[in-house]
Amino acid sequence: MDLIREKSIGGDGSGFIEKLRLVFFDPHLFFDKVDKEKRFNKILITLITLGTLLLVGIILFFLIWGNMGEYLGLNSFYFVLVAFVPVTLLFIYFGIVHVVVRLFEGSGDYYKTFNVVTYSLILGMLFGLIPVVGFLGWMYSVYFATIGLSKVHKISNMKAATSYLTPIIIYIGIITIVIYILFGGF
Repeated sequence: MDLIREKSIGGDGSGFIEKLRLVFFDPHLFFDKVDKEKRFNKILITLITLGTLLLVGIILFFLIWGNMGEYLGLNSFYFVLVAFVPVTLLFIYFGIVHVVVRLFEGSGDYYKTFNVVTYSLILGMLFGLIPVVGFLGWMYSVYFATIGLSKVHKISNMKAATSYLTPIIIYIGIITIVIYILFGGF
């Protein structure tokens, strides 16, 4: 099974390159064509990609904070937090986006929400690794998710953007409250 070369988009075995072209130059067509792919392949590729990005993040965390961690008394418990909290928050993110889409009377199922948000987050994470263009990459990933959610759930772009950004706003609110409680105000 060749995970990189999917004939469902390119038709000639150049599926990966064709996907990249569509992601950057025609997201509408990308979401039309990606919906026809086999679910198992997409889930497997998603899990491999997210796992790889998570591993890179963990390695970078320990490279940057390795000696600092010993000084601060960090132990393996923090490794578990760094590894599993983001994954848990990610699935909560998917759930919140889907609930908001359903509140806006979106027509697609959870899998379609999962698919769009995953492609968008992977795009944002990959761009996020590049210091100068990272912010622009995240902005493009919001645009990309807006198009995808709008297409697969048949809702307006405004409702799609609101659905995608709602969990971010919730997370920022929770973090703000926690900081306020921990540090007694700003």
